[in-house]
Amino acid sequence: MPGLTYSQKYSFSETITEILSQNKQKFIDAGLEVDNRLLKMLEKNKKVTETDAEQETQKAKLLESTKIAVAAVEDSYKFASSTVEAMIGVLGKNDPLAKRLTKLRGQMNKGGNYGNQQPVTA
Repeated sequence: MPGLTYSQKYSFSETITEILSQNKQKFIDAGLEVDNRLLKMLEKNKKVTETDAEQETQKAKLLESTKIAVAAVEDSYKFASSTVEAMIGVLGKNDPLAKRLTKLRGQMNKGGNYGNQQPVTA
């Protein structure tokens, strides 16, 4: 069934399982082998339920991992920033390396193209 959502497809499978179960004798009388089909439908629906639950668990873990990673990069950046302040403080703001550090920080704050910058050396 093209164009159906995940939920629509699963709902369809559950509905067919229910109809097959509720009308079992009618389908048997008409010549359909119901027991095997019903068993397979129940197994497939159970697998969907289990794998969907696992997927939701993984999504929650991913969200938490993302929060942890973002917090870690924020902490790292803040420490690097305070380290720049300390380096400039001990060198003096007129030192060439201090000027370079000040420029580097300015480029970072403005979203500058810091990927093409020359390495900071003494």
